[in-house]
Amino acid sequence: MKNNNFFKVLLLLYCTYLGAYDRNNIFVGAGIGLSDNFVDTHTLIPSWYLLGGYEYKPIREASLMAYLESLMGIKPSGLNTNITMQVSLNVDMALELQVSQKMRFGPYVGFGFGYCREERAIVDDGEVNNMALLLLNFGLQSNLDESNVIRLGFKYPFDLKDIRKDMKLVHIFLSYAYKF
Repeated sequence: MKNNNFFKVLLLLYCTYLGAYDRNNIFVGAGIGLSDNFVDTHTLIPSWYLLGGYEYKPIREASLMAYLESLMGIKPSGLNTNITMQVSLNVDMALELQVSQKMRFGPYVGFGFGYCREERAIVDDGEVNNMALLLLNFGLQSNLDESNVIRLGFKYPFDLKDIRKDMKLVHIFLSYAYKF
């Protein structure tokens, strides 16, 4: 019995040495970006989005974030106005390195599932594309003061009906989130 307690104490000291801690956060944020049509002609569509979710940090250097995101993009161009709406549930894993006393920086990668609607608003033919998406998320993340998260990222969507089919809109974005 004494040997078992010794290993528990040793494990606790080792975790303390690593700086391991169990931290859970709820976060909300917003972002801006560009959606680009790489398949046809380049059509840059300004977009913005809101997000909210949960972060689990078993150690300071790694975190797992699950969040709901709603994206909206509008490109007015006369009778050919493009509107994009997307709602997705994402899970990302981030690895962060200590840059200074109050700043951490590193890459993240993840995936998401969602729904996308693309339409041309004013055209008479009523061209509307509704699709289920599989999203690949990756980019760089910076944590400031353990409460502020800034991300520069890239979202590449795949159509769930045909994964090999290239999607029309790829999202490049800059976002800010505050952790409670």
